[in-house]
Amino acid sequence: MATRTVAGRTWHFDKIIGFLSVRGRGLWHPTSVASAPDGTMYVLNSGARPGCAITVLNMEEEFLGEFAEDEFSWPEGLALDGEGNLYCSDGHDHYVAVYTPDGERIAQWGEEGSSEGQLNSPSGLAFDSDENLLVVDSLNGRVQKFTKDGNFISSWGSPGYGEGEFNRPWGITTDSAGDVYVTDWGNDRVQKFSAEGEYLMRFGSLIDDGGQLS
Repeated sequence: MATRTVAGRTWHFDKIIGFLSVRGRGLWHPTSVASAPDGTMYVLNSGARPGCAITVLNMEEEFLGEFAEDEFSWPEGLALDGEGNLYCSDGHDHYVAVYTPDGERIAQWGEEGSSEGQLNSPSGLAFDSDENLLVVDSLNGRVQKFTKDGNFISSWGSPGYGEGEFNRPWGITTDSAGDVYVTDWGNDRVQKFSAEGEYLMRFGSLIDDGGQLS
């Protein structure tokens, strides 16, 4: 079993789930994953072009189905809300789509632009403790907060290289304290923010040398 210790924590490799396939039970260039409390996993099977789809699996490697085939131009991020609905961002068409656990699209919101509430290549998605959706607005260099219905609440960040600034950010997650972590892809770092968007700290630099990023 492969193990690695990072920042005082030891990680053990467990298993591989999935295999190469253009359609059906396998995966082709999976990019994002969201896991439900019951162990169901939703995977963006983005390499199956034409026909990007969301593939549904579980930890026992059982194929449970797929949905949203041919419904996206360039799917990017996934997130599950407290009711089990799945949110998926489309980086090419600049919107967020919402699906039931059964794969029915029930909502879609967002439009291209740089004003408050508008999106330019949305990527990573995450819910905060209040069930508001955090959207990485990649080409606008910011994070935006919305209600689950797509109503704009707030945003933070701007394009740049300084603290709290972004150069093509992509991924996002939150911790149990409500703090937010954003992968700042173009600046080779991860930035940490408070739940209100206050800059707290950064991790990484442009060198691949044990805890650094490139």
